[in-house]
Amino acid sequence: MRRTTFILALCTAVCGVVHGVGAQQITGRVTSTSGEPLGAVQVFIAGSGIGALTQQNGRYLLLSVPAGTHELTAERIGYQTMIGEVTVTAGETAVQDFVLSEQALGLDELIVTGTPGGTRRRAVGNAVTTLDVAGELQAVPVRSVDNLLTGRTPGVTVMGLGSVGSGGNIRIRGQSTFSLSTNPLIYIDGVRVSNEEDTGLFDDAGGGRSMLGTLDPSEIESMEVLKGPSAATLYGTEASRGVIQIITKKGQQGGRTVSLSVRQGANFVGPSAHDRLSQVRYHTTPAGEVQTLDPLKHYEDQGKSPFGRGHVQEYNLSASGGTQNVRYFMSSSYLDEQGYLAANWQRRFNLRANTEADLADDLRVSLSTGYTQMTSRRPLEGFNNAVSNFVFGGPRFLAENLCVAEPSDVCDVADGAGSYGRGRIGGLHGVDEAQENLQGLNRFVGSATASWDPVSWLSSRLIMGIDFTNEDNTFTLEFQSDPITRARFGAIGGDGRRQILRNQRVLTTTDFSVTSDFPLTSNLQSTASVGFQYYTRTNTSVYVRGNRFPVPGLRVVDATRESSLRATSDNRAQVLADNRIEDRTLGMYFQETLAWRDRLFLTGAVRVDNNSAFGTDIDLVTYPKVAFSWVLNEEDWYESVTPSWLSALRFRLAYGESGEQPPAFAAVQSYTPVPSPYGGGITTFTSGNPDLAPEVGQEIETGFDADLFEGRLGLEATYFRTRTKDAILKRDVSPSTGFDQAIFVNLGQVTGQGFEVGIDAQPVATAGFRWNLGGHVAYNESAIDRLGEAADTALIYGIWNLREHRVGFAPHSWFHPRMVSAEWDPVRQQTANEMCDNGSGGTMACYNADGSLAAPRVFLGHTVAPWEIGLSSEFAFGEALRLNVQVISNRGHKRFDNNMRQRYGGFRNTRALAYPEEASPRELLRLAAAQSGDVIHSPYINDVSFTRIQQVGLTWTLPRERVEGFGISSASLGVAARNLWTFTSWEDIDPSVNRPNGDDRMFFSQHPNPTPTTVETTLRVTF
Repeated sequence: MRRTTFILALCTAVCGVVHGVGAQQITGRVTSTSGEPLGAVQVFIAGSGIGALTQQNGRYLLLSVPAGTHELTAERIGYQTMIGEVTVTAGETAVQDFVLSEQALGLDELIVTGTPGGTRRRAVGNAVTTLDVAGELQAVPVRSVDNLLTGRTPGVTVMGLGSVGSGGNIRIRGQSTFSLSTNPLIYIDGVRVSNEEDTGLFDDAGGGRSMLGTLDPSEIESMEVLKGPSAATLYGTEASRGVIQIITKKGQQGGRTVSLSVRQGANFVGPSAHDRLSQVRYHTTPAGEVQTLDPLKHYEDQGKSPFGRGHVQEYNLSASGGTQNVRYFMSSSYLDEQGYLAANWQRRFNLRANTEADLADDLRVSLSTGYTQMTSRRPLEGFNNAVSNFVFGGPRFLAENLCVAEPSDVCDVADGAGSYGRGRIGGLHGVDEAQENLQGLNRFVGSATASWDPVSWLSSRLIMGIDFTNEDNTFTLEFQSDPITRARFGAIGGDGRRQILRNQRVLTTTDFSVTSDFPLTSNLQSTASVGFQYYTRTNTSVYVRGNRFPVPGLRVVDATRESSLRATSDNRAQVLADNRIEDRTLGMYFQETLAWRDRLFLTGAVRVDNNSAFGTDIDLVTYPKVAFSWVLNEEDWYESVTPSWLSALRFRLAYGESGEQPPAFAAVQSYTPVPSPYGGGITTFTSGNPDLAPEVGQEIETGFDADLFEGRLGLEATYFRTRTKDAILKRDVSPSTGFDQAIFVNLGQVTGQGFEVGIDAQPVATAGFRWNLGGHVAYNESAIDRLGEAADTALIYGIWNLREHRVGFAPHSWFHPRMVSAEWDPVRQQTANEMCDNGSGGTMACYNADGSLAAPRVFLGHTVAPWEIGLSSEFAFGEALRLNVQVISNRGHKRFDNNMRQRYGGFRNTRALAYPEEASPRELLRLAAAQSGDVIHSPYINDVSFTRIQQVGLTWTLPRERVEGFGISSASLGVAARNLWTFTSWEDIDPSVNRPNGDDRMFFSQHPNPTPTTVETTLRVTF
């Protein structure tokens, strides 16, 4: 904290030196049509570098304004841009107020498209979602980029882990690949950055962190989401899963603005997850007596629950301002967040400094730098975590039962908690605290951009940047002297172990582009762009692991007695892995846009790429694009043929391609070292695939944007159809080849389609009350067209062979014999007459006479949610009070509930097992599945659809007259709650949480830590 305080002070001091004050000024206030003050509005004099952002009270101030008459522009995302003419007299202050009307289209809003200066939305043939992050944060505090994307972006699904500091998995428009990452490309201020969603050590303890979690949302001005190949063509290879552009805040000319925010809150297990954790478990004694126990309530009654309230605190200080020639934005923040488990916390420090300088009338240089230092501790997310004790616990794990059937050293503390591993001995004693899973991270993202406009019709831009990350992951389980804790880990595990994984990731970007913009005729405008990009990615990692400390108190790998791979002659651990992976991409593009009377736009483009991961037989890959946009309401005939309530209308159509590169080294033959009595040697590892080409995504997208009832209702509708060619699959090879590792092959084709509909409405707008309503519905589906040469091929894979890539169905679909009914036989005390789906609409006996499985594999459902829904409402009471509510929903997919399987099979703590005669038809299916000995699993593959009250926030803006006497221009106080209640038929802990690791993590539920519910208060002050 001492270092943080020093940097905050230094930031403020530097800002005080940089800013300048001129003689002439322009001031004013920006409000909405309902009279509400609007913050985060850009007010500027075009081409002068003079501008400022309005504060929360809607006020702005421009300094050093030359005397004379100027055109002053006010713009904000979601509002109609206004231009006013103002005359400034020497030595005086002019006043110019603006009233902005809401406008969903935002046709003149500039969006990032990869070309210099961006492109106006009206000229873009794709749906591009823009998030006004600065405006969102004024309404409700958001602590992570994952939260910003959740429920606010049509077609974007975010699934994460439940612990503090864990990562989220982002999917855009569903699943269109077999074996490659679904992550979109991420850019920060024009620089490609790491999009890793899983970093750190996994093993038994904890999941990974998303690199998006290192960012501080308060540094971000806006985010843009390009959703598919047709929108991302200019980004080339790796862009077919979409692109997320993050634009950080910039300074504006004017007086220095200093903002301070303080946040205090708490994390805890929310009501929905608590209700699922706190349930009665059953046990039948050898004498036939049925006992019941709610393990969590039992622990809570004794004051021993591991779930507590974790303190959340965050402090942020920022300053911005500048002169006509130099502008700056600087910020620093500190986050200290404790989870609801004692062994789960994170501490994050962020520092940002952005500067722009006009070196000449035609030359501008900007620097963007961001630094993050983070330390976090992960709780157990896998076997033996705190949740498992209450899912698998019950009367069986009371001492009176446990110590009869399973004598153990933990009998003195056995009080109802169960565990998956280590003999399934109950008790929470010391396990979570004993295992220390830490991640330390230092990250720097920096870029330098030079923009040169030598003549009025020609502009050029050079971006050079780097994303540099050092990551230090350590897992330590010390030698356990306590006999109870030692018994929990087993004889060998109780000796402890130590793992260290050190990663270094370096991504560099070099991007040069030139755009010409000039009229061909009085009505026809040409905009041509050409660009060159060179991207590099280098990942370096060193991993060591040692097992079994000889005595207590030791914590270094060198002190362990054996390596998990092999022991050296002196019984010390050694380096298990030392890897370096490099990747290079070189690309160029050309794009031409023809604009007819600034309302009809036709764009054609082509991108050419080469990547070091392509096979040796693959040369350049070409990605074409064509797009069309027509602003119909600006045609002379529009009003005469359309109803009066259809205020504005734009039609758009686009086709484009982009790619997804294969993994590095997937194309080359590789070997691995092996020990031998005669010294080191090598053996074959992978055969590689010299013919390996990138996956190519093709997409056609069409839709329209409309303003209705004079901007009171905005509507955006999009239909898309995609095709993934040369889809890459990781396929096993025959041992006779001499290679035992799977290889990547271009094996198939996947098509998909869907739609996205979004609304932005203002049902009520008066001087005293305003209601804004926003929402969207997105649907996507996909199907495999081809797998290899045979059109009817199906590839079965995954744990218990539960999933298939089958022609005619979506990738990763659930396939398994479906049991539809079973009966209870009281004489034999087991299920009987099990009937299954025969695959033709009827039923058949699940088993043959000899007991072997007879039923066919049938489609059970999707693994990825086809429906994604988001709804938000804002209620404004006067100028002071705003209430925000956000609801999200994911629907139409299924997940494997391994907790249910374990409860019916291994732990046997369900009511149906205690009272089978009273079991429901659904419970009888589960009893029959458990009885099958892991032959049938369909009763555990269940619907995981959910609807959640994601966020509720109340913000009070203090009256200006009450704070201006303290030198404060605006102040607000907010209270917010996140992840309040989840409505679902899913019976496991949390339907929105993934398994932490492994190939099945997106589809498999194993006692996850639930997403924390957070309640917090935020004070914001601007000087």
